[in-house]
Amino acid sequence: MAVRSHSAPQHLLRPPWLARWMRLLLSLSGLLLLLPSQAARADGTEIVVIVGVRAGVQRLSPHELSSIFATQMRRWPDGRPIVALNLPPRTPLRVEFDQAVLRMDPDAVGRYWVDRRIRGGDSPPRVVPTPGLMARVVANLDGSIGYVPSSALIASVRVVARVRQGKVVRP
Repeated sequence: MAVRSHSAPQHLLRPPWLARWMRLLLSLSGLLLLLPSQAARADGTEIVVIVGVRAGVQRLSPHELSSIFATQMRRWPDGRPIVALNLPPRTPLRVEFDQAVLRMDPDAVGRYWVDRRIRGGDSPPRVVPTPGLMARVVANLDGSIGYVPSSALIASVRVVARVRQGKVVRP
């Protein structure tokens, strides 16, 4: 019995230029994934790192922020425990914050916390669902630190650092 070779009809074959266009579109769509966090701040708002007004902290360096949100620094200078708070994973504000402070993309952050759990390290910062709630929790929870867009600032918090154009800067 002879085996017949079936080939696709000519109208179903992709022209050679189509593969190049598809690769270009995929590359561009990958770049667009990086834009939402910056586009969200196109109105001039920035991310502000906040503590309660009663906290003894006036400002924090990029290194201190990284240590706090990686749970390596666990106590404030006065000995009180630090309660770091994060927004939900993969939200534009969280992605921008993690890239600026921890220098990690969402996948790297996930791997970091899995590794910490396997090695018996501390748990990740607690997650607060919205920036508005984040500001209220930081204002009322002693020792807490979080971040919000500057448009969500309330009077009972103090700005200790800012994230501007992907970099941590002074308040």
